[in-house]
Amino acid sequence: MTPIKQHHRPEQSSLFVGGFDLLSAILGTTPAQRAHEPSNPSAEAFSPGLTESVESQSTTDDEDVIACAATFPMSGEAAPTDPEVEFSAQPTEEAPEVVPYLGAMITARTVAPWAPLDAEKLEALHGGAVARYDANIAAIELLRKLEQTGSAPSDSERLTLAGYSGWGGVKEPFEPRCLDAWKPRAAALQQLLSTEEWESARKSVVNAFFTDARIAEAMWAACQHLGFTGGRVLEPSAGAGVFLGTMPSELAMRSDIHAVELDDLSGGLLRALYGHEARVRITGFEACSYPDDWFDLVIGNVPFGQYRVGCTRNRPYSRESVHNYFIGRALDIVRPGGVVAVITSTSFLDSEREAFRDYIHHRARLVGAVRLPVGTFGASAGTSVSADIVFLQKRRKGEAAEPGELPWVKRQVLPASVVPAGCADYYATKSGYWHAVPSMVLGTWSLKRSQYGGQDLVAVYEGNRLHDDLRERLKTLPANIVTDCSVQT
Repeated sequence: MTPIKQHHRPEQSSLFVGGFDLLSAILGTTPAQRAHEPSNPSAEAFSPGLTESVESQSTTDDEDVIACAATFPMSGEAAPTDPEVEFSAQPTEEAPEVVPYLGAMITARTVAPWAPLDAEKLEALHGGAVARYDANIAAIELLRKLEQTGSAPSDSERLTLAGYSGWGGVKEPFEPRCLDAWKPRAAALQQLLSTEEWESARKSVVNAFFTDARIAEAMWAACQHLGFTGGRVLEPSAGAGVFLGTMPSELAMRSDIHAVELDDLSGGLLRALYGHEARVRITGFEACSYPDDWFDLVIGNVPFGQYRVGCTRNRPYSRESVHNYFIGRALDIVRPGGVVAVITSTSFLDSEREAFRDYIHHRARLVGAVRLPVGTFGASAGTSVSADIVFLQKRRKGEAAEPGELPWVKRQVLPASVVPAGCADYYATKSGYWHAVPSMVLGTWSLKRSQYGGQDLVAVYEGNRLHDDLRERLKTLPANIVTDCSVQT
């Protein structure tokens, strides 16, 4: 059985108020004692098209048990299947509960916890597959050295560690018939990684695409525009921590920062870079028992894919694809009025299946979204995948959708004026949001061959002002809608 990964805490928690643990004073218990108290997350039932409801966790209906236990089928029975979602995740053990400091305020730091990453210097490390390979090797070798000596990275070493971009854009060393030019690099990588790390890296080439630092910077600027000035922040699929590294110093000084990463190697880099001030957990997001309604902001680049995570909770999104799961879970743990700002698959907004979007619509308001063009992550991750940046604000208790909110749940055929001539309605049917706010598409619609074969209608951008245009689009989002962050100066 895989041991439970322990949650790393900094020596000084920013949630201790006036030199003592406020919750300990109230409850008469220590954090260590509370960490072993059993959690009792509420069970939710989901009916497509309806708001969620709370049901008892106890049930005697076998069919309900099978439907809700997404990862543990009855003995001798196969796991339930879904024609739209492939089930490939393994059950994971639940990590110890992260105990909320109820009523505590976050005390602002007097200095920034780390210097922000230089996006241009990072971009210079990722100019092609060979450059990404070299940057990855340099980061891993440095991490090994720091782990052996127990020393903290210098400023220049931090850039080296942050240059790790995963193996999604460097598949060549893992090819069954490796090209001659890559054979020495493949051999060197096998020497550097353990058998488990090599296998994990090999499997990750299909989905380990790290975020362009300038995209992350633009998302932070958008969060500030929305009114976020600091608070409890979580990056749920952090990789080596590009969102933490690009977090503006004025926000980092006023935030209690949490990060989760499943991969051991990426998590080690994340901890070496930010573990002295952030609460880093090297485990799956589904294994983290964060309390509901706790974070002010959840931000990051969530995993894409038509597979499920090993979630044992009875939640409406437990059987959803991995990107939908991350969005559903993020909305649970963000507070009412808080924001979920994520890069996610275009299928979240555009898929034919509207039930999950309707569920999210009843729980959150779509503040806005931007369709990123194909190739946006070409430099940092070596992929031509298209994606969306989505901003959701969690509704307050009893808050209903307003008539004037953006239409995004239902799909519509895009106007003929914005799609290529002769484009069939099948390809031109997208979320109603792109019909209502066409300016939020970066580029023009074009029919391209998809990664799964066939064709897809995607955004294509021409020019060299992509990041500037993205920032301009994000400035059109509503301003100052985030209030009541838990920070005191």
